[in-house]
Amino acid sequence: MKSNQRHLRFSIFFSMVMCLALDAVLIVCIMPSNVGAQAPQHAGPKEGYLILVGGGRTVSEVDERFVKIAGGKQARIVVIPTTLPDTRLTADGIAHLKSRMEELLGVPNITILHTRDRKVSDSEDFVHPLQEATGIWILGGAEEQLVLSYVGTRTEQEIHRLVARGGVLGGTSAGAMIQASYMPTSNEFYTEPILKIIREQGTGGGFGLLTNSTVAPHFAQRQYERALKATIAAHPDLLGIGIDEATALIVHGSQIEVIGEGRVSLYDGRDHHGQDHLTLSPGGKSDLSKLNAPSK
Repeated sequence: MKSNQRHLRFSIFFSMVMCLALDAVLIVCIMPSNVGAQAPQHAGPKEGYLILVGGGRTVSEVDERFVKIAGGKQARIVVIPTTLPDTRLTADGIAHLKSRMEELLGVPNITILHTRDRKVSDSEDFVHPLQEATGIWILGGAEEQLVLSYVGTRTEQEIHRLVARGGVLGGTSAGAMIQASYMPTSNEFYTEPILKIIREQGTGGGFGLLTNSTVAPHFAQRQYERALKATIAAHPDLLGIGIDEATALIVHGSQIEVIGEGRVSLYDGRDHHGQDHLTLSPGGKSDLSKLNAPSK
């Protein structure tokens, strides 16, 4: 999400979810993945790690943790910039991005991986860098491009395999949203090609690496609380995760930790000591399995 106009549409969409759910077509499209009849289970990968950043400026602590988990100086990092506009994805733009990411992460082995062609993202040649990677970082921007290019392809499969073998997937804003099971997109961008992909894959638009969940980045800065609560009211099996800018939620199995400068707000439809959500500040840790337990 890059412009104020996009942010406004994102917020409006979140707020209208309950009304949209009455539409027969959209009911199919917005059903989150990994949701069953039993109590929902909220968890990340058992072996690997997820790092979800709420957008905003770069925080060195987050970059350092990502690189450490990925293997330090020996890490093999793949950066996915598909959320950026085409004007920034020229040959010169990609070369500049590679140089910038090497500078930020302090890792020499970085590959930029980008396509808008699903046939390409579903090909063996394209995913080869992912098979050798120890870490993947997805940039922020136009979240719908991630659905169009990667959901249901070999690229998504290799991302799942990376975290299954103990790697780390990080992303900011849109790159954090796609890691969840349900990724809301505004009506203007919920085009028929996107709807078709979601229907065919039977997902809620995200990769589902963090099960039964939806992520709202820029949470405090853009006042997304009402919008996120509306989403959870419409889909009570989801865990709503609001992440402030310059803040990251690290997920490993059911264990979560907050680093950075802001807070993470967790909405599971239950009472938390008189509050309708659980708030974690920097350094805060919790266990997602506790959010699955019945209220007392």
